[in-house]
Amino acid sequence: MTEPTAPEPTDEWYPRSVRAEDLGLPHEPRVNLRGVLLTLGVLVSVGLVVFVLLGPTGVLPRGDVWPRPAVAVGTLDGHDVAVLAYDLPGTDAVVAYDTVTGERLWKRPAEWQARPLAAGTEHAIVRDDQQLRILDLRDGSTVAEGADVAGLDLPHGELNWWEDGDAADPQEGVVYVSTHDGFPETRPDLVRAVPFDGTAAAPLTPGQAERWGCYVESVDAGAPADVSDPAVLVDDATGVVVPDVCALEWPRSADGELAPATGLVATVTPADTGLSHLVLRDGDTEVYRLDQVDHVAVARTTPSGGAVIVVQVREPALFGLTSRALGVLVLVSPEGVVTQTQL
Repeated sequence: MTEPTAPEPTDEWYPRSVRAEDLGLPHEPRVNLRGVLLTLGVLVSVGLVVFVLLGPTGVLPRGDVWPRPAVAVGTLDGHDVAVLAYDLPGTDAVVAYDTVTGERLWKRPAEWQARPLAAGTEHAIVRDDQQLRILDLRDGSTVAEGADVAGLDLPHGELNWWEDGDAADPQEGVVYVSTHDGFPETRPDLVRAVPFDGTAAAPLTPGQAERWGCYVESVDAGAPADVSDPAVLVDDATGVVVPDVCALEWPRSADGELAPATGLVATVTPADTGLSHLVLRDGDTEVYRLDQVDHVAVARTTPSGGAVIVVQVREPALFGLTSRALGVLVLVSPEGVVTQTQL
């Protein structure tokens, strides 16, 4: 048998792959560049979808805004200031707006079901989480709250308000507060009066006691109404008035003008969508229109002759498959200029 012979030496060089394990190093998997690029593409696509759905102009609902059915109007530096509140998922807020410019002056967090009661030239009085809060009208800071309001003489150290246990009286310039159990107290000696621009409560005067009695009588009659809040606009109603505490038959609407100084008339008419249109007219001329109106939360005239209307609207979302609730503030200046602001 012929022994195999080794190949003759040659000067040619053959490249050889050296693996990591040949050098005693740990094995390193090869990088799949195509897989990396595919993963990055998927991540970018998901990010774009999330931005489109949830971004500043996203189509998914981002939480409903529910305006509270109350507004207080004060005066600051010669301008009417509207103080209102709204509910958001997980948080509430009290806000103030200049009714002429539409500028938001301040926004403060609220506890639960905040409700503006009255406003003067220095303070705004708000019921928040069943407690009385006196706010600085200029910046919304808390001046006094709950048992810290001098003169309330709360038997339990805090209020336990029911829905009708307080009322604002524009004629007397005070907010009435039931201090005993939060219900509309029939005994005037258990009721206190807080001036719109004051920080202390006081017993009722004979005149205030009589007017509080009118309010309690209206509540007992089964038709409670807010003294400081005018009638809400209803279908085909024209005008808004501020009812008097002792007017037991408070008008739900008034014929004629929405705001005395402007001559504008407001109407709310049903639409084919099941929602409504809010229209302001000057004679036969339509000067403002708001569609997709679910309801008017509250509306009232201002001391200078303008008007404040807080509206709940429904905005389509998710390509029309659903909708979300938004709050819209419509301000009418004494000159008839209409400003719309989203809450």
